[in-house]
Amino acid sequence: MDPVSLIVAAVAAGAATGTTAVAGAAIQDAYEGLRRALQRRLSKAGADATVLEASAIEQDEWERRLSQALTSAGAHADPAVVDAARRVMLAVTSEGADRSAYTVDLRHAKGVQFGDHGIQHNTFLS
Repeated sequence: MDPVSLIVAAVAAGAATGTTAVAGAAIQDAYEGLRRALQRRLSKAGADATVLEASAIEQDEWERRLSQALTSAGAHADPAVVDAARRVMLAVTSEGADRSAYTVDLRHAKGVQFGDHGIQHNTFLS
């Protein structure tokens, strides 16, 4: 993924999850760090930092505008910005995996087996 796409994806992911009440502290901290780095970079380049705010425009249009602003401001070449974007994506994927990918509800399960290469023979009587 190129740096601009990474930053856009991190801003979108952080905006979607980083501001919710259930988002972990790692996501919120990483997202705020990315926003601060981008605001500094955009203001240094004389760009309008309000492009970071997703508004009533469609997602694709917002991402296009954000991508253009980031490219014009040289954010893709700023190691601090790219590193902050990586931290957001890592936090978002780590939190998502911790919460849902490995949650198993076995309340009504019968004949459950975990692990690889196991053999199990079940006989269920009515």
